[in-house]
Amino acid sequence: MKITRPFLCLLLTIAAALAFTGCTQIDKALYHAGPPRVVGTNAVTTPAFTDNNGVTHPASTNFFPVTVPGPLEPNTAIQSGINLVGALPVPFAGSAAALLGLLYSSYAAIRNKKATVAVVQGVDAFRVWLNGTPEGQKIDGKLLDYLKSHQEAAGVLNAVSQIVNEHTGDTVKPTT
Repeated sequence: MKITRPFLCLLLTIAAALAFTGCTQIDKALYHAGPPRVVGTNAVTTPAFTDNNGVTHPASTNFFPVTVPGPLEPNTAIQSGINLVGALPVPFAGSAAALLGLLYSSYAAIRNKKATVAVVQGVDAFRVWLNGTPEGQKIDGKLLDYLKSHQEAAGVLNAVSQIVNEHTGDTVKPTT
């Protein structure tokens, strides 16, 4: 295959556009935010009190859901476009659709891995900074307890143990 000048110019233009706009522009086109997930509840308790008019109010407890943003979900228009390319009555349409699907899923995998690595590095750097002072060491202990409880509420340990069981052939079932 001979690379022509217009094709090379097109590739350079796409590379320059990605360099200047960044991946956020691509993410806006390829993904949309999924529905938020409820990961637990917070209980807010108000003690019994008497107001300035002498009226006594009983103690009450209100429960508020704790939500986290939903994961990014693939844009259905992109998937429909890939399916449409595969249905075209031209030679190698199925191969072209498979290649588009491969590119789409590869970008998603790279994007998710980079985001995860960035979050982990940020938390680690913050913890190193906290451990530099005695007061920070106390805060770091509380932060570590919070992170553990948050991961427990989100079911991280069960999800990880399930993945390990699937890949090792272990039959131990995670706790629910």
